[in-house]
Amino acid sequence: MPDAVTRKQIDYQAFLNRESQKRHHRYDEELQQYSYLKNGDLENAIKATKQMFRSDLTGHLSENPIRNYQYLFVASVTLATRFAIQGGLDEEVAFNTSDLYIQKFDKLDNVPDIFDLQVEMFTSFTKLVRQSKLDQAQSLPILRCIEYIDLHLHEMITLTDLAKHTGYSSNYISQLFKERMNQSVKSYIQAQKIAVAKNMLLESDYSLLEISETLSFSS
Repeated sequence: MPDAVTRKQIDYQAFLNRESQKRHHRYDEELQQYSYLKNGDLENAIKATKQMFRSDLTGHLSENPIRNYQYLFVASVTLATRFAIQGGLDEEVAFNTSDLYIQKFDKLDNVPDIFDLQVEMFTSFTKLVRQSKLDQAQSLPILRCIEYIDLHLHEMITLTDLAKHTGYSSNYISQLFKERMNQSVKSYIQAQKIAVAKNMLLESDYSLLEISETLSFSS
């Protein structure tokens, strides 16, 4: 079993770095690219990872240039995966994306291709995070609409009601609902009322007329 790295060895490595006027990136400098990724900031994420990955201040992990960048890529994709999850990307999507890029990377044998894959990997993760944030932002008003409809099935529900409840315009809610739910607001409300009406017919003594009036089917 190999001996553990000692503090003496660490101090000696620091001495060698000082003698050769080398330093590592500061912690905040290194994390900046992942912060951009986490926020879905595509332009800055790509710019930052290009600068960092080929910087003279990036850690020196092997005397072999190819192996050095291989180590750097594995470390980078690992961090990118974690920061993407922190940015809201589904865990399974993040880990699957990581696996696919490790598989692609495993076939490379030169530095330029590894660098190109680093940029591609960062681009993919950042785009996925950005889309995830957009999906979440658009899902919230739909969830609030559904919540409102469930609580007001006994009333006449209009697009104006939903717009006021969510704080968005009627046109936006109508278009977003159709896009996300694959049906219009009116069709969704009608389907929910029919489902409740069927249950009332089976589980209660209400007449069809009473159920119709209770659920405002005339609307």
